[in-house]
Amino acid sequence: MQVATELGFTSLVVSYRYDGEGPLLGNGRSTLGVTEVEDVDAAIGYAIRRGAERIVLFG
Repeated sequence: MQVATELGFTSLVVSYRYDGEGPLLGNGRSTLGVTEVEDVDAAIGYAIRRGAERIVLFG
């Protein structure tokens, strides 16, 4: 995140379900992206509703 900040980008760090900080749903186990994609979609929607015009996703 430091590099993005130094370049002037605003960053949003997403907590995924089952990662220790995100919500525990169902059996509490990671689905290796099958349901976690919903968390990414929600984060992108959050950013857009707050004025984001471009999204760069990396991990």
